[in-house]
Amino acid sequence: MRYPGILLATLGLFVLGSIHITLAQTLSSNTVKYKLTYNKTTEVYTVWVHPDYNTPNANNPGTNELSATAQVSLKVPKSFVIQNITDILGFWQKDPRKLGDPALDPDLANETYDSEARYYAIGKAPIESDLGKFTVGDSVALFTFKGNGCQGPVSILDPTDPFIAAAFNAASLNVRGSFYSRSGQTGGGNEIPREQFIAKKGPDAFCGDNAQIGISKRVVSVINNNNGSYNITFRLKAVNSGGVALTNVQIFDTLSKAFPLPTTYSLVGGVTTTPAVPVNTSYTGTGTNTSLLAGTSGLAVSDSIMINFTVRVVTASGSFQNIAWAQGSANGTLVRDKSTDGNSADPDQNGTPGNNGLPTPIVINQTGDLALFTSVSNKLPQVNDNVTIRVVVKNQGQVIATGVEVKDVLPVGLDLLSPAGAGSYTAGTWTIGTIAVGDSAELFLTVKVVSMGVQYYTAEVSKMNESDVDSSPNNGIETEDDFGRTCVSAPITLCSSQAVEIAVPTGFTNVQWFKNNSPIPNATSAKLTVIAAGSYTFTSTNSTCPTGGCCPVIVEEVDCCPVQVCVPVVITRTKRNAAGSQP
Repeated sequence: MRYPGILLATLGLFVLGSIHITLAQTLSSNTVKYKLTYNKTTEVYTVWVHPDYNTPNANNPGTNELSATAQVSLKVPKSFVIQNITDILGFWQKDPRKLGDPALDPDLANETYDSEARYYAIGKAPIESDLGKFTVGDSVALFTFKGNGCQGPVSILDPTDPFIAAAFNAASLNVRGSFYSRSGQTGGGNEIPREQFIAKKGPDAFCGDNAQIGISKRVVSVINNNNGSYNITFRLKAVNSGGVALTNVQIFDTLSKAFPLPTTYSLVGGVTTTPAVPVNTSYTGTGTNTSLLAGTSGLAVSDSIMINFTVRVVTASGSFQNIAWAQGSANGTLVRDKSTDGNSADPDQNGTPGNNGLPTPIVINQTGDLALFTSVSNKLPQVNDNVTIRVVVKNQGQVIATGVEVKDVLPVGLDLLSPAGAGSYTAGTWTIGTIAVGDSAELFLTVKVVSMGVQYYTAEVSKMNESDVDSSPNNGIETEDDFGRTCVSAPITLCSSQAVEIAVPTGFTNVQWFKNNSPIPNATSAKLTVIAAGSYTFTSTNSTCPTGGCCPVIVEEVDCCPVQVCVPVVITRTKRNAAGSQP
């Protein structure tokens, strides 16, 4: 494998020998993110490491973080050239190679990635560098650089960016960002280093006004024509998520990559938009004819365009993936975004759609697929507190789900105050009806906690007209995705002279009880007698807790002695006898 930056190093006293970095490196428990900022006054970009942990820690007893090797990868506009790389902490490569041009690397022409962009992978020299103290949430500057003018947004390369796989497939280049330090590895000898870099942090760095575009794409329906073909309806949404108006907005969708031979496809009807904008009436999704719009429309700040079209696919069956791109111009600068599956271009709502990019899955001959999720607003309430249980049923399939019903069980320790949400709810039954592809139905149950101890709420899809690809309604199997369980735990009060017995739910084997996260010797039965305050949890070989997460049993010692009672006493004077005693 070749590396465009300086990647191989030793980790001081912690690792002996060379590091063999792969695209599937084991992840460390101490993770970091990279972020990029831009100073308009000085025209300087700064790369930062953003730790999710503190020093010292279990892996690194020192006050400061010591980094052996790292790689920061950047995505830049096609004409952007990195210049004047200046070290702040560590020694960074000064002349990184510019990547991503299919004219220079013809093998890239067969790969799927944003070929309108270019890429840099900047490595740190294999010398252990003191980066100072790490504190959760406090970014540490690593190096700076300049560009050859304001060409558009520059960003940390997201770990999910398709260029990572493209560079590896085409030229055996590892362009994924990486970070290795003492805190990332356990001490004491040889081991395979653990990757610490997990994501980019914050928005892209933009040298001009904040121009952004985002795009989402989802499958609305898959209809079997019963003749070997299927009509697949797509919906795309492009949104101006920046701070300036965009012109020349265009959407690209290369269907020939989504449906390679021997599968064939054709457009059914034309491309429609909401609001109505000029479209490419000859769109085929093949070759150079991959633009859905005429490219003459603009988008005001926060405005969006919805695009719908239907493709007839001829195939026996199969799974496919589709990616679309959106672009627009602001003051002569081109901004682009890769589509992410779903209804929102920015599902993590961090203001940066560019760090969301999941291909839209297309499965031919797929049945329905409902998934149920449960959560509670407060897992550790007090008795008489009100909490809200949230139940979500999502249609993850590609057919409309109809006749949907959910059965639930509210434990006796929770009193129902009020239900709210989609459909109708009566005690034990939530009737939903229809859920469109990609949509969800939500139920909110406000309940009052009336008993001490752990209370488990369960819910399961009990009816749907379609068959489900990975579960069966109303079968009570917790491991299926149409079953959900959540819990609340109100403290149990314990008198100093009393004991209380707690037990795990049925079905758990080889139990080990813990008190305050420490194992209790010989506490391996389903039941445990508790005589002291603490937080009690358990593990077992077939599960660590019921589906939906554990609730610890909280035991609190209280003063159970009765309040002192005053009893009226009548005092009578008497004479003492000769011996000094009373008669």
